[in-house]
Amino acid sequence: MLLNNTQQKAVEAEFGPILVIAGAGTGKTRVLISRIIFLIQNLNINPNEILGLTFTNKAANEMKKRIEIQNQTPPKWMGTYSSICLKILREEIQRFNRSKNFTVIDEEDQSSLVKEICKLYGIDTRKITPSKLLTYIYSFKGDRYEDITDLSIENFKKFNLYSWDEINIVKKVFSIYQKKLIENNFVDFDDLLLLTLKLFDTHSDVAQKWKQKFKYVLVDEFQDTNKIQFEILLHLIDPKQNNIFVVGDPDQTIYTWRGAYSEIFNDFMKRFKDYKLYVLDKNYRSTQNILDASNKLIKNNSNRIDKSLNSDNGNGESVFIYEADSNDEESNFVAKQIIELSSKYKYSDIAILYRNNYLSRNIEAALMSHGINYVIYGGVKFYQRKEIKDLLAYLKIMVNDDEFSYKRIINIPKRNIGIATIDNISVYALNHNIPFVNALYLTNTNEFNLTWSAGKIIPFINELRNLKEKTKGLSVSQTLEKIIETIRYEDYLRTFEDDITQRQENIKELISSIKTFESNNEINSIEDYLDKISLYTSIDEQPNTKDNVSLMTIHAAKGLEFKVVFVIGMSEGILPSNRGDIYEERRLSYVAMTRAKEVLYLTTSHGWNPITQSESSTSRFINESKGKHTAYAKNKSVAISDLKLNWFDSHNPQNISERYNENSADINVGDTIVHVVFGDGLVISKKDDTVEILFKHPHGRKTLNAKHKSIRLKN
Repeated sequence: MLLNNTQQKAVEAEFGPILVIAGAGTGKTRVLISRIIFLIQNLNINPNEILGLTFTNKAANEMKKRIEIQNQTPPKWMGTYSSICLKILREEIQRFNRSKNFTVIDEEDQSSLVKEICKLYGIDTRKITPSKLLTYIYSFKGDRYEDITDLSIENFKKFNLYSWDEINIVKKVFSIYQKKLIENNFVDFDDLLLLTLKLFDTHSDVAQKWKQKFKYVLVDEFQDTNKIQFEILLHLIDPKQNNIFVVGDPDQTIYTWRGAYSEIFNDFMKRFKDYKLYVLDKNYRSTQNILDASNKLIKNNSNRIDKSLNSDNGNGESVFIYEADSNDEESNFVAKQIIELSSKYKYSDIAILYRNNYLSRNIEAALMSHGINYVIYGGVKFYQRKEIKDLLAYLKIMVNDDEFSYKRIINIPKRNIGIATIDNISVYALNHNIPFVNALYLTNTNEFNLTWSAGKIIPFINELRNLKEKTKGLSVSQTLEKIIETIRYEDYLRTFEDDITQRQENIKELISSIKTFESNNEINSIEDYLDKISLYTSIDEQPNTKDNVSLMTIHAAKGLEFKVVFVIGMSEGILPSNRGDIYEERRLSYVAMTRAKEVLYLTTSHGWNPITQSESSTSRFINESKGKHTAYAKNKSVAISDLKLNWFDSHNPQNISERYNENSADINVGDTIVHVVFGDGLVISKKDDTVEILFKHPHGRKTLNAKHKSIRLKN
């Protein structure tokens, strides 16, 4: 493997603690593999005495393969913290009087166990849901608690628990959960780390054994290390030698919500005071313009190890910053750019990155309307998400007796109508050659020998009838909001194991999209809306080919690279998120930008943000990235009236005095006007020469000067 000068020095460094700060695209994997080969070939370290810690099994397997290609035996002790701790516990767990034949349970098993506890012990899940209980279990175990029985109220406040009723429920469930794990010889993923650390802390002979087992320890993606993992790591290093080699990038610390912490590098330097530092800043991935924008952004974070990425790949294209008037316009711009780029790049060369999954809705619609193949990583397509399909099924029932929609929502929210009952109705419909819905409604009669109980079906039928009555005359969005309120859909979502926030945001995005549809279409009934989106929900919406544009969250993109990257939704409240730490949000944007090899677009819009419930404004991160390496443009609007003015074209020089009439235009409230950019609008208020005009979507309300030549009364 060819190495540059700094890489070579890091690889061939003498024994002792070594810290390698490896910027994005600087070849950290190459350095790690080269270091392992150097240890084996040049320093005569036995591969079985080398420990390699990675953060994914995929990374560990890739490194093993690349070491084998170099005709070397890869270390057998190479894997994630969890996999290494599992191996250790298989050998040592008897020290806790437990069998080494334990079973590791995953999150789904954990969830089932918590639900069973709630059921068996009569826990009121209306006060606190099983999913929330499991979240608390994760939190307490993440803070190394094995027992929370005697904790003070102050300890619980740390986890946002203030009610004694809730605290007592959490105490009870946590205690029973821990007991059940031991009774069933279960170990969860938290236990893999906690039991290993406890083993080292309480059994000095075991700790000494494992310190002496490894002559050399290497850690990949060091910035993702949490405090418990760091403590375990320290137990695996012989303090007489301190032979540890860590590689990471503080500027890519984006998983603090999973326990990583940005001070990990400082902790390393305090613990190993004689460390050698190597900074890899030669980037082999991106063009210099992309790196200049990324460098300029990340320098706004304080208390960081300074580095500035540079490249020999040439300046390349300027980083293109695009400011749109609306979310739809932003998405259409991206789609059009992809069409233009397709003459040079394959779809598979292109990625669209965003802060949250809900942001995919607009971009999916735009890609489909332009016939662009795409695939979503780390999530499902917007209209295929459970909560979206549930609510659309209710909308369909408002206008059509659709068997599949009935079957989907008959138990949403939970009505305790079992599968056997649904099957009985289906069989009856088949035997009597009538539709399923007709058979369902026969439950209201006593004239037929039905094979199912009416007790639970009749309330369901009555609820739907009342819902149809309540929504008569309402718009599509009002109907959906009434459905959500009536069936208490958000209460139903709280029964699930995952975080409700993402689902709530998806629902807000759905309602927002319906309101956009209503403002854009004079005829906007439920039937019209369902016809429109049926193009997006059909199972054959895109051929399943390998040449697809990749859509994913920024978190999912870490470690990947693409020739062309679009980072969309760069607006205040989205990126940066108004819920996140600003330094981590900036690091997240930095990670997104450094995924690009040749072409990078940063896009923002001033459309309505359903999450912040306000008009979007351009992200500060865009402004922080600007420079001679960027090109900037706003919405490329075109004139839609016969007024021959180019006042809105920022590329042409303008005489400001020529933009206004000498006398105020004779415009009054209620008048319809024509604007050269925004089209027809209704004057809704006027004060002196200032008028407020309501334009059609995507422009909305605008406050303008009535003297401006861009405005005239509509004939």
